[in-house]
Amino acid sequence: MYDSKAYSIAEITEMTGVSKPTLYRKLRERDSNPKLYEEASSKENNNKKGEQ
Repeated sequence: MYDSKAYSIAEITEMTGVSKPTLYRKLRERDSNPKLYEEASSKENNNKKGEQ
């Protein structure tokens, strides 16, 4: 959601129920460990393909 630039921080926090500090913390973690999050994202995308 964040990377699509289609939603504001306020919209993301409202839609997900994640607080603003938590969202920013997770974004910092993701940016400092991109390989970890790429692997998780890849697994999630593979799971979605299997559901179709």
